[in-house]
Amino acid sequence: TSLSIFLFIIFFMKVDIVVHGRGYLQIKDKNILIEHPDGGRIKELLVREGSVVKEGQLLAVIDNSYIAEEVAKAVQQKKSYSIRIERIEAEINNTPFVIPAKISNKEKEYYSYEKAIYDSEMNNLKNELTTSESVEKQRKAEYESNLIKIQGLKKDLEYAYKQEKMVRDLVKIKAAAKGTLIEKEADLQKIRNELNLAESMTSVLQSGIETSVLDTNEIKSKFKKEKNNEILKLQEAITEIDAKLVGINARRKQSNIYSPVPGRIQKMFKPNEGSVLPAGGALFEITPDNVPVIAVVRLDTKDRDKVWSGMNVKIDIGGTGGTRTEPVSGQVKVVSADSLNDEHGNRYYQAEIILTGGKQKNLFPGMAVDAYILTGKRSIADYFFSPIIKGMKRSFSEQ
Repeated sequence: TSLSIFLFIIFFMKVDIVVHGRGYLQIKDKNILIEHPDGGRIKELLVREGSVVKEGQLLAVIDNSYIAEEVAKAVQQKKSYSIRIERIEAEINNTPFVIPAKISNKEKEYYSYEKAIYDSEMNNLKNELTTSESVEKQRKAEYESNLIKIQGLKKDLEYAYKQEKMVRDLVKIKAAAKGTLIEKEADLQKIRNELNLAESMTSVLQSGIETSVLDTNEIKSKFKKEKNNEILKLQEAITEIDAKLVGINARRKQSNIYSPVPGRIQKMFKPNEGSVLPAGGALFEITPDNVPVIAVVRLDTKDRDKVWSGMNVKIDIGGTGGTRTEPVSGQVKVVSADSLNDEHGNRYYQAEIILTGGKQKNLFPGMAVDAYILTGKRSIADYFFSPIIKGMKRSFSEQ
């Protein structure tokens, strides 16, 4: 059906996630500076000044073992969040939160911590529900008692009618005093008043029961809503950790330094193994064998952790007279190790993109470019629901 096709498209059709950068074309006519964004100790140097190198040749190995510590920390944090989600789901479903038998000591520590929270949260919920349900039971008992009272008063009223009629008939034949009739009429009116009051209380007591039921349901609903919001926050945190791990793994790959172009080692800034390289420190200066046209673009500082060497790029290149050429494919080769300042003092990162497409005949230095760096894919549904979820989280968050 059309609905099935529509749902399939929005949930399973993926669109590109891109980081946009704007810049220009230039001739790669200067030496290439090889820098390392994270630094570390130089473990191996495989070339010397004057060495002829090929593109992709291994030049050096950096010991950045601290990255392994970051990975371990991120993995443990993700595990703790996953266990927390498991605990919250048990709270929502009112099911036992059980500590597995075969787990590591660290996981046992996480589970024990969450088990203590689970017991406390469920005990608090139980106390709230017990209080609310006791009020509900009390009001139901009052309602039932009032119904019984009404039934009794109706019987009393029926009997009082008979008594009043009998005395009235006796008064007519002067077999009873008129004062007795007045007493019977007063008794009858008293029962009528009590019955009217009891019947009027029926709706009041019924409303009280409904309010108590709503209060009980509100406690349950509020509890689940808060717990679902906690899960959303934890899932978002796990997504951020996954993205962080992707970046960390990319940085781990940077422990091997490769030549981005064929050429010659013009200068070595750290010629000895064992030397300590600071973050963003320069390692080599390479004179390339050729001078290709490249795109030099500026990236927002918030996008730096999403862009890495080797990512594919779609490039729109501005032509003359307001026309535009067909998009050209490219690949990120170098991203500046540190941020730079523009003429207004704004910070940015600079990326150099090698053009890999074949249609480069009419490309000239100085042409404006818009680069779209492909960082992943996302379903159309994500675009619809992500703003809604974020808006709900903001709405239900405590200010």
